[in-house]
Amino acid sequence: LSTDGRVFTWGCGSDGRLGHAEAQGHRYLYKEHEPRSIDLLNNQQVLSISTSYYHMAAIVVQ
Repeated sequence: LSTDGRVFTWGCGSDGRLGHAEAQGHRYLYKEHEPRSIDLLNNQQVLSISTSYYHMAAIVVQ
């Protein structure tokens, strides 16, 4: 979570767990080697995030 409220993800994931659309439907390992912002959250001010092995959740300002 950056100081301006953007969320970046990287690492290993599948089925969209990293928040990147092109990973949807990948049932096997999907790798993102460089930090990338999550497009869906680009126009949102994110206050907090929570992550685990299977999910990521964000709290945004409405």
